[in-house]
Amino acid sequence: MIKEKVLGVEKWTGKNGKTYEMVKSSEDCDVEEYSRLIDATQLAADKLGCKLPDPSFYGMDLRRE
Repeated sequence: MIKEKVLGVEKWTGKNGKTYEMVKSSEDCDVEEYSRLIDATQLAADKLGCKLPDPSFYGMDLRRE
């Protein structure tokens, strides 16, 4: 649901004339879109009282050099 709100949906018409929708893939995001997706996910988790692991849990070092 978060991806749909942030990235939107792609629509296309099949050969049978039916219109289809699919949530856009995060693989096609640029840095700004992906950042918005991460921020929205963190906000939703906070509102639900869900603590997400710190990025260092995944081996990321976010300290500035």
